[in-house]
Amino acid sequence: MSIVLSIIMFTCYDDQYSFAKTSIMNAIENGNNIVLYGSGCNGKTHLIRDVHDTLEHKGFFISPEPGRDMSASGWNQYLQENQAKKWVVCTNTKEQLFTTFCETAYTLINMDKFRYPQYTALRSGRSCA
Repeated sequence: MSIVLSIIMFTCYDDQYSFAKTSIMNAIENGNNIVLYGSGCNGKTHLIRDVHDTLEHKGFFISPEPGRDMSASGWNQYLQENQAKKWVVCTNTKEQLFTTFCETAYTLINMDKFRYPQYTALRSGRSCA
């Protein structure tokens, strides 16, 4: 058995976004749960909007970011209450990968390397600068 590792070096935001979009489309087609990770202004919400119709067509639940203190059991209960069999969520809290989402299988798409160009603002209206 051999293991092949591919390392992709992004040189700009557009490369990162393009790779993330390809990755999310693959995850959707495979029916995988999806966590988009990255600090603010990385394009996570934009990517969700970009593939929204496909997510809906494939039956994905689009979750708002859970509270930072949500436990794994709380997350699982939340998914049950929303009848979410397949889901996608964005987070900018690395700890949630090891707490909130630790009992579920998902595809992690890391969008943390590059920020969107400076002229954008966060959903809150704050500048990305």
